[in-house]
Amino acid sequence: MKKIILLILLLFPIIAQAQKKDPIFNKNCNWIEVRTNRFYPEVFELSTYKISGDTTLLNGENYSKLFRNDTLFAGLRETEDNKIYAVFPDLYDLFTDKELLIYDFDWYPGKTLYYQKLDADDIFIHAILGESIDSVQLLDGKYYQCVKNNEGEAQLIRGIGHIKGFFYSNFWPPLDGSLNDLLCFYIDDILVYSNPNFNYCETVSIAEIEQNLEINIYPNPTTGELKIDASNSLSAGNEELIIENIEIFDITGKEKKFFIKSSASMSNIVIDISHLPAGIYYLRLNKTITKIIKL
Repeated sequence: MKKIILLILLLFPIIAQAQKKDPIFNKNCNWIEVRTNRFYPEVFELSTYKISGDTTLLNGENYSKLFRNDTLFAGLRETEDNKIYAVFPDLYDLFTDKELLIYDFDWYPGKTLYYQKLDADDIFIHAILGESIDSVQLLDGKYYQCVKNNEGEAQLIRGIGHIKGFFYSNFWPPLDGSLNDLLCFYIDDILVYSNPNFNYCETVSIAEIEQNLEINIYPNPTTGELKIDASNSLSAGNEELIIENIEIFDITGKEKKFFIKSSASMSNIVIDISHLPAGIYYLRLNKTITKIIKL
């Protein structure tokens, strides 16, 4: 009898480990989001979110660090019942409830999902699952549980969040007319999700957004010509830098044709975009992305 009890005690940690659920969010997740504005069409701002493997301790709980544009933005805590809570260091002293419930991924048919608004202590309905729990195959070939809208598009995806932005439920809708959309989602720099309404991720990668060469593009806004001066990149120690390609594309990721008038040196590049309609575009020189406005 003692041998049986001893065997059970030895096997229990193995069984418990086998039953332990995988984390909802991988420790190497990256999100790229875009913010536009219904009142001001010229607003177009990109943000990157990424989870660091580092943790911080608050109120006796461990939180994974979430960075926004390389600055600590929030701490995330995942519970055994698949709920995700967040704390915001800049707002920590303003709220009685230090944590906000941002996601509940304990899904089953008929369950009601809740979330907390940032400016209130109340719990609000996020979604009523009913029989709408579905799955979607993403770019890594894996299937992810999701909740779809009436058009059959995945809106809430387990392991990624909401396609309107990671904190869509907690900050929505802003009174200033801001509109957020998830553009791309990566795990370990592998593209997992690409927003089909933008086709952006096929054009730009995280490495391209984060690379920062010293390039001066002017006048910006412009009515026709853009002048590019990349000579400062040489003085910054990039003697080997050569221009491999220059591209201009709109916010949907569609490349536009343009004309280079002169390119005798890196300080004398002139691009003619007078034929393009007025709007917001992105210019990519090698792997550096710059927003330009055509008037």
